[in-house]
Amino acid sequence: MNIRKKSILSLISAVILLNISIVGGVQSYADVNEETSVEEFINQVNQDSSTDSSQENNLVTSSDEQSEKVDNSDSSVDSSADNSDTSLDSVEASTVTEESVLANKSDNLPSPPKKGLPLNDVFAPAVGSGVKYQSDSLLQLSSGKRQVGAIWSKNKIDLKKDFKLHFYLYLGDQGSSSADGMTFSLQGYNNSFLGGSGSNLGMYNETYKYYLALEFDTYFNGDGFDSPRNNSGLTKIGDHIGFNTGGTNWHYSAKESIGNMSNGNWKEVQIVYNATSGGTGHLEYTYTDVGTGFSFSTGVNFNFDGKGDHNFLNKSNVYWGFTSSTGAQYEINAMSFEELPQAASIEAKDSTLYVGESWNPKDNFVSAIDEDGNSISFDDNRLSVIGDVDTNKSGDYKITYKYQGTYQETSKEITVTVKEDKSSLKAKNLIYHVGEIFNEKDAFVQATDQDGNPIDYSKIKLYMPYTLDTSKVKTYKGNYYYYYRESDGKLIKSNLFDVTIIPYEQTIQVPKTMDFGNYQLGTANQLYWKPGNSVSVSDEGRQGWSLSVKLVNSANLDFGNYLYVGDQQFGAEVVNIDDGVGSQQITDALINDSFVYVDYTRAKTLRKDSGTLEWSLTPSVKGAEE
Repeated sequence: MNIRKKSILSLISAVILLNISIVGGVQSYADVNEETSVEEFINQVNQDSSTDSSQENNLVTSSDEQSEKVDNSDSSVDSSADNSDTSLDSVEASTVTEESVLANKSDNLPSPPKKGLPLNDVFAPAVGSGVKYQSDSLLQLSSGKRQVGAIWSKNKIDLKKDFKLHFYLYLGDQGSSSADGMTFSLQGYNNSFLGGSGSNLGMYNETYKYYLALEFDTYFNGDGFDSPRNNSGLTKIGDHIGFNTGGTNWHYSAKESIGNMSNGNWKEVQIVYNATSGGTGHLEYTYTDVGTGFSFSTGVNFNFDGKGDHNFLNKSNVYWGFTSSTGAQYEINAMSFEELPQAASIEAKDSTLYVGESWNPKDNFVSAIDEDGNSISFDDNRLSVIGDVDTNKSGDYKITYKYQGTYQETSKEITVTVKEDKSSLKAKNLIYHVGEIFNEKDAFVQATDQDGNPIDYSKIKLYMPYTLDTSKVKTYKGNYYYYYRESDGKLIKSNLFDVTIIPYEQTIQVPKTMDFGNYQLGTANQLYWKPGNSVSVSDEGRQGWSLSVKLVNSANLDFGNYLYVGDQQFGAEVVNIDDGVGSQQITDALINDSFVYVDYTRAKTLRKDSGTLEWSLTPSVKGAEE
């Protein structure tokens, strides 16, 4: 992924001039440690590069060993264009001429489209006699013709893991006079590896066969690696791009007819690598000429376990880097990079909390990988957390997890949302009559989750420390509550509720007024209780009852002489109406002279009476026994 630095530093350019000076005389800078300052490093390299360049690199073999894989550009289709004479003997004897110095003026190099990282942070010291650091992010590796050079990563990458790389190449503006090109390569030997010059592109070496090189070749030699007769996979004269490895001249996934790459334009290259299985991987690249817009993509499958039909890599942990060479002809080669393979990354997740809950930064951390491709824990001192969450206040809180490595910085922003806790569980007090059946759901009122959504009662449980006995009058006070657990395990409890057992009430319903009507003097004048004026008894507990009545507040003192229940006269004296068990409609069962009535048969004069009937309903011992 692209490295996005959101704070402190923007990406710094890392431009490497790769028109290389020598093959055999390579200076080694293994004694330069990582704490060497940029100025000391530059001074040391520049001082060393000015000395005698006859010291041999341990990976460059004798001229006999290199006889098959040296610059073959002198065998170009156009024999008049002498671009070779680069056997090791001739290379070691070469000197930096005025012509070669002038050919490498940095004035000929346009600025790269984008900037990258400081070289000393990412790469080991470059190898090649013309090495000269112009700054901490600009390196010159040669000063003219017949040069070779390379620069390799400090750390290896693991081909069992995916990676991406994004860089820019500059292959000069020499047109058809350019030579020889560059490679992006993977190899497992060391980070001072250096191959041959000319058509070897600073990478190829007969002795060392395990590598994968993506070559950007600006010179068609016509023989050797490029010979159609040597099973090279090339069919056309001209610049070409392809994958190469030891033990074969074949150009895998070769791209021809791409025009002249030494056209003064930067070339953007994006690489995506995916590890497959069984010691194999697939490397895909996209090439774009920034000036013309010409673009294409292709890739190659390769093995990294030393097996298979061809020699590729024999190990999964390899160095990555860039090589370059020139012959009798040259070009100004350069590169800049902005995305590292197996770049540092952080994975973190958003989350939602509720007011009152606790929060720990570790809760949202998922994983992290450092710039070496290693997994690191949350406690790694290169990780930091910016921001905090107030769980006592609802809102959205932005938290940034930041990785600060030796040469990489990356961050991941997440959101922690604190919501108002709307969870609730309510209960009510219960009253039962003696003998009623207790239902555990009776006291439940409502329940809501943290977001205020209703909760079905099936998820609610009742805490009931004592068994309820509804056969006796009693109050169970503050002993019961409902509860449930939310998805995060949080316990929600209702208020405590009481359960009271009471006896049933017995009630009587009578009309407010009762008009018995008129009578005719001298006749049988029984005035009965009129239908529709219901008298009823409620006894839901079936305790038994006794209903009685008496006259009070009579307008005429002798009104009681004319009031009857059955054949019993009553006035201010209490007279029993009925006894029973359970609720009854009394006036449905007792009619006419079985209930209260007025009898004026014995009246000698016309009368007008009024008064109040006082009803009494009392528990009946007889009814209780029944």
